[in-house]
Amino acid sequence: MEIIQYLNNEILPLTPDDKLSEAIGRFKNHSCTHIVVVQDNALLGLLSELDMDVFDPEKKLGDVAYLYQMFFVQASMNWLEILSRFGENESNMMPVLDEQQKYIGYIDLTSLITTFGETPFLTEPGAVVIVEKALQDYSLSEISQIVETENGKLLGALVSKMDGDKIQLTLKISAMSYNEIMQSFRRYGYGIVSGVNDDQFIKNLKERSAYLRRYLDF
Repeated sequence: MEIIQYLNNEILPLTPDDKLSEAIGRFKNHSCTHIVVVQDNALLGLLSELDMDVFDPEKKLGDVAYLYQMFFVQASMNWLEILSRFGENESNMMPVLDEQQKYIGYIDLTSLITTFGETPFLTEPGAVVIVEKALQDYSLSEISQIVETENGKLLGALVSKMDGDKIQLTLKISAMSYNEIMQSFRRYGYGIVSGVNDDQFIKNLKERSAYLRRYLDF
């Protein structure tokens, strides 16, 4: 998936010469948590909506540069990496830089959530299995081989937990028979943390995605 197709430029970036009043206006007109500040297409940082009520609206953004937060993603990153950056920075918009480290636009969280909701991980019928193994011993290629050897298909895999030297992976699997797959995982030293009934898991995940979309559209 090319993440560049979700690039957005609806909310134009500000510059250090713009006034805080301009940023305040952007926040009022758009449901965004941050505003991008650039100079000659170089990202200087982002201003948070939470800081807007503290200063004189007539101040220039350059006068409050110490408030800038710095986070961004590269255009070459995949959507799962980008999604994690949103959570790390508690933002619903993410600046995107090209290979020359120039600002080329942003991605909004709504588009990423929509993308996730359209992936086979959620839409295709199957079962969710959580497996666990030592961090240095697990292999995605091995996991895929285990599933496919038992005539199953691996629809998706997420690293859902890392605890010390152990790692847990949430797998979405399509198969005619899951017992053989579970037995194979055990033979290869994987612990089965959760069984194969995915109905409630998928229902909860879909509900959370739908709630987040409604929240962002509010």
